Amino acid sequence: MNETKQSLYGRTAWFYERAAHVFSGGQIRASKQWQIQWLDAGQRVLYVGAGSGEDVVMAAQHGVQVTVVELSKEMLTRLEAKLQGLKLLDNVTLICGDAYEHRAEELYDAVAANYFLNVFSEDTMQKMLAHLTTLIKPTGALLIADFAPAVKNPLSRLFQKLYYFSAVTAFHLIAKNPYHPLYDYTDYLDALGLKLSEDETFRLFGIGPRWYRSLKVVKQ
Repeated sequence: MNETKQSLYGRTAWFYERAAHVFSGGQIRASKQWQIQWLDAGQRVLYVGAGSGEDVVMAAQHGVQVTVVELSKEMLTRLEAKLQGLKLLDNVTLICGDAYEHRAEELYDAVAANYFLNVFSEDTMQKMLAHLTTLIKPTGALLIADFAPAVKNPLSRLFQKLYYFSAVTAFHLIAKNPYHPLYDYTDYLDALGLKLSEDETFRLFGIGPRWYRSLKVVKQ
C-alpha cells in the first residue's frame, strides 16, 4: 500500500497534539484515554499511526508492552524523547514504517487505530482495517477513536460536517489526505468477522454535541 504521503505529517509534529487538544476541547485525548480501561498490564498492544503518541504514553504508564508503527520519523523522534523523559522506553518498541506492511511474529492482545483510519480513502481504509484485524489474537480487541458518524438532526449534521471538513481541509493541504464523508466504522465490522463490544461518545469541549467516538471491537 503506497501511503508515503503520510510522511508529510512530519511537518505537523511540533504542534499536532496541542492543535488537536484545542480543536476538540480535550476530547481527542479523552477518547484515547477511555481505551486504557480495556488494557491490562503486560499485554502486547500495537498502536498504528500514533503520531507523537499521547495514547502510547498512557498505555506504557499502565504497564502495557507497546509496539508503535508510525511512518513519520519526526513524530517518532518526538515520541521517543517523550518516552525517554518519562523513563518508559523499556515498555515501548518504536518502528518507523507503513502499518499496512507490518507483520506480527506473535499476534497482539489489542490493536489501537486512533485518528488514523480517517486519513485514507474509503477503499484504502477498508483494506487497512482488514489488515489490522489479522494482527489481533482471536480473544483480542481492536480499539478505534475517531470522529463520530453523522448525526440525524439535519441542522446539527450541517454544523458537524462543517466542523469535520475544516479538519479534513487542513490535512488535505498539509498531507494531501483525501476528502471523504464521516466514516461509521461499525458499518464494516460484519464483513471482517468483527462485532462491537463497547461504544462511547464524547462531547465537543466536554459540553457540546457528541462528535467524537471511541470503540472497542472484538472478533465474533
